[in-house]
Amino acid sequence: FPVTIHGTTIQIEVQPLPGNNQIGNTQTICNGSAIPILTGTLPTGGTLSYAYQWQTSSNQSTWTSDPAGVSSSYASLSIIGATYYRRIITSGVCAANTSNTTTITYLAPITGNAIGNSQTLCLGSSILALTGGIPSGGDGNFSYQWESSLNQVAYTPIFGANVSSYAPGAIAGSVYYRRIVTSFTCPSTSSGLEIRQDIPLGNNQIGVSQTICAGIPASLTGTPIVTG
Repeated sequence: FPVTIHGTTIQIEVQPLPGNNQIGNTQTICNGSAIPILTGTLPTGGTLSYAYQWQTSSNQSTWTSDPAGVSSSYASLSIIGATYYRRIITSGVCAANTSNTTTITYLAPITGNAIGNSQTLCLGSSILALTGGIPSGGDGNFSYQWESSLNQVAYTPIFGANVSSYAPGAIAGSVYYRRIVTSFTCPSTSSGLEIRQDIPLGNNQIGVSQTICAGIPASLTGTPIVTG
């Protein structure tokens, strides 16, 4: 608006404070997933032309400006653990406006999900319990689900088998097992192992006793073996 001082008219522009600077929600991301793009609301106030600066922090106390973070949106970093983000906007001569803080937690990969070795046993022998390694990574909290398969392709969850180890019941033939460990919503699937219980050899009968004269060879025969 114009102001006249001692016969001289000067123009005074009053700019509204920049505002409406909100950025996206806190997220937890599985390791290996796409890193989210942080977006913000369209600012208001100022001259309607805005400069942006994104900042990151590991503790919400010390903030670092990213030289590449100068647009309205920002590609978050794949740093394991929690990283905090905020956006600063400037427009005209008014003081900068700092957004809310949002957190991206990028989880460590799940490791330690191994379940031991395959077993080949005779039918009726006791099957050793399947024990898995102690997992680590993720958010530190883990749930378990054991699965079985007859062909190592199509696996089916085993009802009630949701602890770290599993004791299979008696089987005939081959069954494959694996363990799925989940932390937050992030799954880790172990390699499959085979447990095979073979039918014992049977029908192993040889001929009757014989009394023969010296010098005459004896001929011994047996029944066909029934294999496992």
